[in-house]
Amino acid sequence: MTVELGKYTSFVLSAYAITIVLLALLIIYVLWHNSKSKVLLKDAEFDKDA
Repeated sequence: MTVELGKYTSFVLSAYAITIVLLALLIIYVLWHNSKSKVLLKDAEFDKDA
């Protein structure tokens, strides 16, 4: 199944590429923020116990 896009091929492929890059950046940011939040929460719980 091949779709012929004609003169719009570059626009469609660049839109796919931009979408994939943005999704990857969003996933990386969420994972980074999650790990940072876990560390802060663990520190807050340690301070509460002390």
